[in-house]
Amino acid sequence: MRLVLLPGLDGTGLLFEPLCRELSSSVRPLTLDYPRARVTSYDELLGLIQPKLPTTEPYVLLGESYGGPLSLKLAATQPVGLCGLILSATFVTCPHGYVPRSAAHLVVPAAFYLAPPLAKLKAVFGRYSTPEIQALISRGIATVSPAVLAARVREVIAIDVTEELLACPVPILYIQATNDYVVPASNLARIQRLRPDVEVARVKSAHMILQSRAKKSAEIIEQFVRAQIMSGVSVTRSGDEERV
Repeated sequence: MRLVLLPGLDGTGLLFEPLCRELSSSVRPLTLDYPRARVTSYDELLGLIQPKLPTTEPYVLLGESYGGPLSLKLAATQPVGLCGLILSATFVTCPHGYVPRSAAHLVVPAAFYLAPPLAKLKAVFGRYSTPEIQALISRGIATVSPAVLAARVREVIAIDVTEELLACPVPILYIQATNDYVVPASNLARIQRLRPDVEVARVKSAHMILQSRAKKSAEIIEQFVRAQIMSGVSVTRSGDEERV
């Protein structure tokens, strides 16, 4: 069973290490990371990631946090073989609705030179932190250009993928961290209003759910992946014909 992983803000895929260790041997994860030194928009990432998706086997796509909108953009293109989508602690519009789009220009690279220590603090205050998670966050963010991190935050402030959510042609699972202050519960409520058919799995955790509750997350993910791939529901294309 193939599981394609799209990382969060760091874009490195390093933070998937705890989850991948907990997945059984029947699930084959494929992490698609983002450029670390080049500023890219969501639409530019779409163009970079799309050619890397599997084309000869069914798979489930997972978008974590920042990667959620990208996963929805990809799903809306109806790629060959896609049979399910997992959204983990993510959003379809700016996760804090009170932040105006005009605030995006206030996010500058200089703020991210302190990103590694700030990331550690965020993990500690998340209550579910461990030294391993703190180290992973620091490793991931330290390898990414501050200009890239700032640009990604600006993209989050301006993002709106409600149309892509509505157009998603495959079953969706949302994994919610119940103590998430980075992406509050209002984000799931917004998604459910748009797509009442979304399946929800709630896990007691802070935002870094796939890291702090890796074993539980792996169980939830594996069950969904197995159900979708075994059901044979996937997006296929033949010439101008498209069907689900």
